[in-house]
This record gives sequence, C-alpha cells and structure tokens, in this order.
Amino acid sequence: MIIDGIVYDFGSFDHPGGKTIVELFEKYGTPDQTMTFVSNHSRKFPHNRYEQYKIGTVEDSGGNAPDYSDYLELIKEIRGIPRTPHFSWWPKMALLLSVNVMLNYSLYFRWSFENAMLLGWINALIGLNIQHDANHGSVAAPFGLTQNLIGGSRRLWIIQHMVKHHIHTNIMGKDPDTDGREILRLNDESKIRWYQALQHFYGFAGLPFFTYEILVGETVECINKGYLFDIFTKTTFIYLNVIRPCVVHKVNFFLTQLPLMFTGGYLAFFFILSHNFDEVSEPTPQMSFVEHQISTSSNVGSHRLAWWNGGLNYQIEHHLFPRYHHSRYPAMAVKVKKWASSKGYKYTHFPSLWDNIKSTFRYLRKMGRKSP
Repeated sequence: MIIDGIVYDFGSFDHPGGKTIVELFEKYGTPDQTMTFVSNHSRKFPHNRYEQYKIGTVEDSGGNAPDYSDYLELIKEIRGIPRTPHFSWWPKMALLLSVNVMLNYSLYFRWSFENAMLLGWINALIGLNIQHDANHGSVAAPFGLTQNLIGGSRRLWIIQHMVKHHIHTNIMGKDPDTDGREILRLNDESKIRWYQALQHFYGFAGLPFFTYEILVGETVECINKGYLFDIFTKTTFIYLNVIRPCVVHKVNFFLTQLPLMFTGGYLAFFFILSHNFDEVSEPTPQMSFVEHQISTSSNVGSHRLAWWNGGLNYQIEHHLFPRYHHSRYPAMAVKVKKWASSKGYKYTHFPSLWDNIKSTFRYLRKMGRKSP
C-alpha cells in the first residue's frame, strides 16, 4: 500500500480492527490508501512508527501523494466532538436486536404477514443503525456481523462500501454504486439506452428489487469467493424467510417476498438519494478529498431522521468522518457546513425528504436523456 508517497508491506501487520480489514483493502482497493487511513483516523499517518513495514517510495511505484491539507484543517474544526455513540444509541440498539429475535422466533412457529413486514423494517433499521457504524469502526466490531443477521455479507459490504464507494464516490469504474447495470444511468460516462428516458419513473419503482442483489447476487459471489460463513448465514436467512414459510406454513411464495423487498427498497431508497441529486458535481482529479466528498454527497432532514435512519441523512459528514458515530453527525454538520462555505465548496442540505426526492427525480430524468 502507498501512504503519503511511501510504499508499505502490511502483510504481517496485526491491525487492531482485525486482519480482514487490511486484507480486503489490499486485495480490492487501489494501491494508494492515503485517504483511507486519514479519513478513518482523522489524522496523518504516523510514519515513524511503521518504519519496519516500509519497502519503497512513489518513485518506485509511479504514484502521486495526494494533497489533503484542507482536510487536516477541517479536522481541527470538529475537535471536541466525540467519536463514540450518544448514550441514546445503546437502548435503541438493544431494542432493535431484541425485536428482531422475538419476531424471528414467532415467525418460525407461526408465520404472519404483519410480523414479517415488521421484521423487514426492523432489519432495514439494523442495517442502518448498527452494522453500518460497527463495520466503519465507531462501535465494537462484532456488531458488524448483524449485516449477516439481516441477510447480507459483512465481507462483501466492506469491499463494496468501505473499500470502493467511500473513497471513490461517484467515480465511474471505481465506485460500484455508480453502476446502474444499464438499467439506470447514474453517471455521464455510462452508455445511454432509449428506455432510460423513463428511468425517473421506473427507477424509484424498481428499488425493492435491490433485495435480489443481496440475496441472489451476493450469495453467488460468496460461493465464488469461498466465504463459507457468509454462505451459511445467507442460506439460513433464505430458509427462515422463504423456504420454511412456503414449505412448513404453506404461505404463498409471493407473500414471502414482500417483506424482503420492503427491506431492500427501504435501504436502496435512502442510498440513491444521497449521491444522485440535481446539480451534483462531477468529481475531477483536481478536487481535494474534502471537496470531492462534499460536492458528491448530500444531506436531508434533521436529527430526528438521523435517529431513525442511522444518521445517513447526514451523508456529507459520514463520508468525511466515517469512523464517527452517526449520533454525532448533526453537531458536526453545523461546523462542517460553516467551514465548507468559507472555502467555497458546494454543500447541499435538503430541508425535507420531499425536496431530496424531487431533486433525485430531476437528476434521473436528466441523466436518462443527456448524451454522453
């Protein structure tokens, strides 16, 4: 890995967050991991402490050290705000996990559509409020396994979200979230298809089908990669939520899909709003890390929505400081917005969810009709 123009071999390094993290960034990330470290730790890399891992410089690798002086300046602005969860997160976390266990237990013996739909919503909230913070490192790592509890794969989530999306936001070919699989056109560099002229309509209607990317596409990928634990948890989830209700409780297959699609649709809905809005900036190599993250992300609503949805309505602060707990984002946003304004960086905060939806609708319409 390259950090600040120095090449390191961390193959034997025992990372405090677990060896898996380093392995996944090394295998699936780009060689230069400078901003990965700096943004996750909110400080410069302590090169003097890792001399034994140094093997060369950028002259050997052909890389370029990024300039992040403005980011170090921003870090000073948020000093005093703790990284750790607000005390209110702990009972919320306990409630979500308890309800998940109770609903799974109830549905195992007697399936009901109402309880299954409620479980679908609880699973979405667990994904937003628990696994997301844990896998980013703001709460204990074992909580990150709740991604597997709700049908996902912790390893694949880290690869797609942390390794690729966070640093390379909205960059075609590097950020997988910009790949609309030729169904949606989300980037100027994507091919345009005639039917995408209507994507602002069918795009929102199709969000629940994100479920099958998780349950089918990810399962196949886990099999190909040999992720045995993830294969086990995914097949267990499918058995409990699809196979057992159909076989044991004689539930119509279609009915079993609606709660699952609700979970996927709920998650995908808030994902698409965050980085696909009217007047979003196209990232350029000339942008600093801070300007890139601020101008390709957006916020919406207030601390109330943040409490329900794991703070991901404060997407700007999350992308700038991913290891800070989401309960701290509203306080951070006040400081970040003021600082961004002083730098002339475009900071987008929609006052309401409806305003954000309308902006994303306009963006999808524009991208579906705009020539490459």
